Amino acid sequence: MIISKPYLILRAALVPLLTLVCCQNVNADISINDFQKIALKGTHEQKQAVEMYIGGVGAGYKWANTALQNFKQPLLFCFDGDMTTKDFYNMALEAISLRKKSNNAKDDGDTPTEMVLLIHLKKKYTCAQ
Repeated sequence: MIISKPYLILRAALVPLLTLVCCQNVNADISINDFQKIALKGTHEQKQAVEMYIGGVGAGYKWANTALQNFKQPLLFCFDGDMTTKDFYNMALEAISLRKKSNNAKDDGDTPTEMVLLIHLKKKYTCAQ
């Protein structure tokens, strides 16, 4: 039986690729250091991708609020208006800036931007008791 060269190349490439896909631990969060690097010095495409990602995170928080409201549970934050992807992105920038200015922030830069954004939303749009 003759085995073609493309088959051998494909097989040789497939094993490491499957190992990466199946056995790699992947984190989807973005550290505040990485967020700021992209916001300040990233390419247009990188900035756009991060903006869309943070907008998606913000939309997820809004959907979580909707679910919590349906179950008569306390909301994550109380904002009745509409927020765009750009609004969430700018809010993340604001949250990181305020956090870095704070004396209480002992950041090593690995803090997830998503967590900083949620805490900022909770503080900025506090729910009435």
